[in-house]
Amino acid sequence: MEQYTDLLKKRNELEQLIQNNEEIYQQSLNWSGLLPANMVHPSDLAGHLQVLNIELDRLNSALEQYAQDQLS
Repeated sequence: MEQYTDLLKKRNELEQLIQNNEEIYQQSLNWSGLLPANMVHPSDLAGHLQVLNIELDRLNSALEQYAQDQLS
């Protein structure tokens, strides 16, 4: 359960980071047409978020199976 909570926290942090980076990305394009050297492209962060979502789905399935086993 702790692993599930940690993954949810990481997912929320990544979602916020994606949103922040998308805003910075758009501002950078509007101002100069260039990206800062330390900029992480939003699609890269989205890929990380997708991996976390897959892991959360796996944990959800495991928790559902565990709950069913406990009821049996």
